Amino acid sequence: MNERIAVWLTHRVGSMTTAYLFCALALVSLPSVLVSHNVLVMVSWLAQTFIQLVLLPIIIVGQDVASRRVEATIMETHQQTHALMKAMHAVLTHDAADDALALAVLADVEARDGN
Repeated sequence: MNERIAVWLTHRVGSMTTAYLFCALALVSLPSVLVSHNVLVMVSWLAQTFIQLVLLPIIIVGQDVASRRVEATIMETHQQTHALMKAMHAVLTHDAADDALALAVLADVEARDGN
């Protein structure tokens, strides 16, 4: 149950729409911060309100994009490896057939030389 809630929340919070909404929410308090003329209040607003609130969903979106790229690379590598294994199997099967044919021809030649 907890995992489903976490996945649901992460999916909802980790969107650019949420980032824009959080940005608008953070900007609501900006005028009062600027009017205070207090550097500590401004730095606190920037660090605690704006950066944390807005960057959270953007980081989640970035991680999701990076994860999809890694998955695509893994799938591509898997497909290439599978194709290579099929090709190697074909080569090995072909070589075995050639060996069997060569042995049959050699046996035939030896049988004719013996007669």
